[in-house]
Amino acid sequence: MRNAGIIFIVVLLLVLVGCCCSNETAWEAGTNFEVSNAGSIESKEFQYQVFDNQHNIIDSGCTDNIEPIFYANNGFLRLSLDYGSGATEYRYYDVSKGLVSELYRAILSDRITNDGILVAYLTHEDDTVVVAIQDAFDEKAFYKTIKGEFPIIFSPSTQAEFISDNQLRLTYLTGEDYDEKIELITFK
Repeated sequence: MRNAGIIFIVVLLLVLVGCCCSNETAWEAGTNFEVSNAGSIESKEFQYQVFDNQHNIIDSGCTDNIEPIFYANNGFLRLSLDYGSGATEYRYYDVSKGLVSELYRAILSDRITNDGILVAYLTHEDDTVVVAIQDAFDEKAFYKTIKGEFPIIFSPSTQAEFISDNQLRLTYLTGEDYDEKIELITFK
């Protein structure tokens, strides 16, 4: 009996190692999205479709050399398109309501709430880099813009975390000595 257990574990490990070391891309499919190769196996062109809960297509797209990655959480999806070196674009979906957000760049943090998804991201306002906080699906639900000495491009030196549905902890480096500054920002 002990040998059967050992054999089972060895076979299981071989299967897992074979899956992890395969050169083939793991295609994803979920209840509300599909990702497929648009051409031959060697092609790096990917197609994706996003469906609402009635299985109607609410978004679709095609990418070249960038595999779309989807994350699902409580009826929401987040599409991630990673271009490397920290350059990533995000789009959010509320599949129960069929809502699609704009395409966001330089997202610092996001949070699912009872009303939707909050996003904090770097953007430009009057030739100054600012952190903006808004509802991902409603551009009119714009809560706050924070001005500071933020880098011109997305940088790991600027971090944010929603600690509640109306508070954001913002950490960034400032000044000539790059001192760390932490701000607790209340919005709404």
